[in-house]
Parts: sequence; C-alpha cells; structure tokens
Amino acid sequence: MTQITAAPLVLVVPRSSPFTSFAQFMDYARANPGKLTYGSAGIGSASHLATVLLNVVAKIDTVHVPYKGAGPALNDLVGAQTQFMLTTVPSVVGLIENKQLHALAVTTKTRVSTLPDLPSVAESGWPDYEAAAWYGFVVPKGTPPALVEIIRKATVDAINTPLIRDRLANEGAKPIGNTAAEFGAFIASESKRWAEIVKTANIAIQ
Repeated sequence: MTQITAAPLVLVVPRSSPFTSFAQFMDYARANPGKLTYGSAGIGSASHLATVLLNVVAKIDTVHVPYKGAGPALNDLVGAQTQFMLTTVPSVVGLIENKQLHALAVTTKTRVSTLPDLPSVAESGWPDYEAAAWYGFVVPKGTPPALVEIIRKATVDAINTPLIRDRLANEGAKPIGNTAAEFGAFIASESKRWAEIVKTANIAIQ
C-alpha cells in the first residue's frame, strides 16, 4: 500500500576492537578471510543479509554467528565474543554514546543525520552496496482500490506529522509515503535482489 521509511544499519565493533575506521576494518577483512565473526538477530534477518551483501559486494569472507534476536547478539558483541555486527541505529545508539561499541560505517548510500561523522559503505569504495531496514503497510489482495487509497493517504499524513518525522529522524530515516504501485514495484525489486544474494551465498533460510 505504501512504504513508511527505510532505516539505515550501522556497522559496530566492540570497544576493545583494534579497528578505528571502516577502511582499516575492510583492509583486515580482505587480508584475513574467515577470521572475522559477526552476530546477527538470526538467519535471514536484516543484520544477517546486510552482512552477506557486504561479503558479496566487497568479496570478503566473514563467519556468521546467528542468535535468537538482536539483544543476545549485541550482548556478546559488547563482550567481544564476536567481532562486528550490522544492526539498526536505535538498537546501538546508546551503546555507541556510552563507548561500549564503536561505529565504523552506515549502510545507506549517503551519511545519516544521527551519525554525520560516519562514512557510508558506498562512499568508502563500494558504490554498489546499499542495505536498509524498510517498513511499510500492506493490505489483503482484493481490497477495493478506493479503500486502499483512503488508508494510504491517512498513513502518509500520519508519517509526515512532526511527531513521527522526529521519531524517524532519530533512526536516521525520513518518511517516504509512495503510491501503492510504487511500493509494489519496490517490493518486487527487493525480493528479486535479496533472492539473488541468498542464492549466491548459498543460504538456507529457515
């Protein structure tokens, strides 16, 4: 029906990590295949697939450690049981501010307002890389078009209120509110893109 927003992910490492920049991290990853481990919220989660995409685009090899949710994965990352993670900005902004984690890069094409000093992966040498956690509203097939448009317009009006815009801004995101046709095309494009990545990486989604 309509896409609400697309929120960036951020690559974070433990406070004790030797990596202080994304360039340094990538130099090590390229020179040491299979030596870096990363946690995720589970197989097929945004944090997992965003890292798989990084592996494919940058031609690196990192080891996946799936968890049952982002919370346990972040706990082990803070304790340096794993070496990095790609996750949503709100889930780690407090840990970054408290210096329990160090942020290296964001996954959107451009930098985000909440972390303006962080480079994007794309600007760091991999322009084909882009990943985001996107959200939208859908309705059952066969819903009358007039009703779809009423709900879509109400959604767009809501996400453009100052309250919602501010909350999205805290995630480094902006409201989108596209048409039903545009959102449908976007979903089809994303499904195809990630299916190809999953196939390339030989991932079994459970």
